[in-house]
Amino acid sequence: MSKERTKEKIAVMQAFVDGRAIEIMILDDPDQLWVRLDSPNFNWEKCNYRIAKQKQKTVKLLAFFTGYQLIWLEETRSAPCDWKRVQSEDKEVEVCDE
Repeated sequence: MSKERTKEKIAVMQAFVDGRAIEIMILDDPDQLWVRLDSPNFNWEKCNYRIAKQKQKTVKLLAFFTGYQLIWLEETRSAPCDWKRVQSEDKEVEVCDE
């Protein structure tokens, strides 16, 4: 086993110790699906493990054009229909129909 692969395995196991979610993929599973585990046994010969990706924060954004600039507002959690202005830089927006 290479040193890099050992470092990857240590990182996964350390993440488990730190309370992060771990996912498993059984190597001979034809579907090759990743599944979250509460208590992995770390059988590296038959399975691959990885640190589960954290869920991204979902927020409601409102955008309107004033005639010369686009303004973004984010709904606050304190009250529905209570909005605060947010910077438009560094935002990834996925448009969803509700």
